[in-house]
Amino acid sequence: MEILLEDLKMRCEALRTTVARAKEMLEGAPQGTLRISRRGSKVQYYHITDPRDTCGKYIRKENVDLVKRLAVKAYSQKLLRRAMRELQALERYLKVVEEENPDDVYEEIGEIRQQMVEPILLSGKKMAEIWSKQAYDENPYHPNEKMYETRRGEKVRSKSEVLFANNYDEMDIPYLYEKPLQLKDGGCFYPDFTIFDIRRKRLVFHEHFGMMDDPEYRAKCFRKIDRYRKNGIFVGKNLIVTFEGEGTILNMREYREMLKELF
Repeated sequence: MEILLEDLKMRCEALRTTVARAKEMLEGAPQGTLRISRRGSKVQYYHITDPRDTCGKYIRKENVDLVKRLAVKAYSQKLLRRAMRELQALERYLKVVEEENPDDVYEEIGEIRQQMVEPILLSGKKMAEIWSKQAYDENPYHPNEKMYETRRGEKVRSKSEVLFANNYDEMDIPYLYEKPLQLKDGGCFYPDFTIFDIRRKRLVFHEHFGMMDDPEYRAKCFRKIDRYRKNGIFVGKNLIVTFEGEGTILNMREYREMLKELF
């Protein structure tokens, strides 16, 4: 809902600009309308000033500026009508949703009633809160390699993963570490981080590949990314990938800027 509201507000701003520009274009516009007559390759223009006159007065070639001004007037009038109609509808909708968003009803009824109700619609924030508390089986692969502790107290496999986890935590981006992901092809991955995107109410996965200098490791990484793709998870859409290797150092400042843009 949040991302939808942001998009609608941007649309409203674009429409307000359009309305203002269309009104400017109509200032000083000539009276009447333009009639265009086409006969084969020949085009003639007529100026209609009396609504009862369906033909209008022929506009000579030397008065081509009048033709353009009448054309601009017709375009601006039509654009203004449609833009204002859409803008008014969007402003009414935004007012209703911002004042009485149905996503917020469950949180507004109080804890006691919440215990007796199965929610139909939840806000992204509430969904993230429930999602973050779920229990899941940890990755059985080499649990002894989890030697580094995050600010939340969980154990991860590398110093880079500590940085990622701490950034997510500091920026209030809900995440779970190595949560199992059942693939459509029947397999199972344990993404380094599964992130709940509050604004879009969706899951995003983050894989960090830290030994890209190793050819065998690198080939394995690309196969993994390709398998994600075959299961409907795409880099740049719902999969974040980061890399490290000799001469390739993580730029956490740029990473944080990316997180701000995404979430």
